[in-house]
Amino acid sequence: ALLLPALLFMCVFTVYPVVRSIVLSLTKYKMGMEAPEFIGFANYTRLFGSSTFWKVMRNTVSFALMTVIPSMVIGLVLAMLVNRKGRHIGFIRTAYFYPSVMPMIAIASVWMFIYMAKNGLFDQMLISLGLAPMDVLSNKSTVLPAMAVMYVWRESGYLMVFFLSGLQSINSDVLEAAAIDGATGWKTFRHITLPLLAPTTLFISTIAFTNCFKLADHVIIMTEGAPNNASTLLLYYIYQQGMMMITYYIKDKDLKEIIRDDEVNCLYFKGKGMLEVKTPKEIRQHSINGIYALIGFDEYDLDDLLEPYGELVRVQPGTLRRKYLEEGSEQ
Repeated sequence: ALLLPALLFMCVFTVYPVVRSIVLSLTKYKMGMEAPEFIGFANYTRLFGSSTFWKVMRNTVSFALMTVIPSMVIGLVLAMLVNRKGRHIGFIRTAYFYPSVMPMIAIASVWMFIYMAKNGLFDQMLISLGLAPMDVLSNKSTVLPAMAVMYVWRESGYLMVFFLSGLQSINSDVLEAAAIDGATGWKTFRHITLPLLAPTTLFISTIAFTNCFKLADHVIIMTEGAPNNASTLLLYYIYQQGMMMITYYIKDKDLKEIIRDDEVNCLYFKGKGMLEVKTPKEIRQHSINGIYALIGFDEYDLDDLLEPYGELVRVQPGTLRRKYLEEGSEQ
């Protein structure tokens, strides 16, 4: 009976959403549909066949490797530095821990100005040293490491608290016995402190690694996945697919022609009809008369939208696009 409230809460807010998500993943369901359409593992086939998904997974694993170990090492060093008594030790501990309680949006905004091209602190330091500015957030090879540095700076103080708790739980008699036996500081740390911190280290590594799969806000503020999804992480990709991508429905079937440009994920409609645009927050209707262009389709939404129309006319990248837009503006 005492566990019933907690079990009920867990079932409603944890178990049911997980089961519901698994069931929906086996169906085709979008806003406005009366009932989900069972399609089996087709969604998983599309997902695992997407090059963007695997790129995002590589980014996420790479980001985890770049942040977990450095943040743990720095956190352990900080914990050993503040694991003592002193007049101002409380202030020092607070200063180290403070970045971890700051909102990630605020941290990302500050670091975005640090990494700003040419005028940012980082590029100004390079210029003062006689080096060329790097503009790290616009470079595919540097954007992820730059964001990793920011995250390590924030996460180290958080992990320091756990290591500090582990250090203070070690019996001081063991350390005193090692000192009496003539063990140096390094030997004490290697053969006594580090082994006794093994349970704490396992716990910290677990939460540090899982936290890397739950990051989205700093990506939204700093890069929005640019350049070319080089900084897109898993949670931001999920947010992007579920909340940012617009679902399009065509109500009328009298559109004469649909032209798809794969390079920019753009559709051009010829003819007359009514296009209903649904987002999680609003519904907008667009009249189609002549030429109409929509940019920013997700690849899956494109396939679902165009399924009733069969084969499509495909635009050569950069050639007919301007022509169709000009003709549409004239009309």
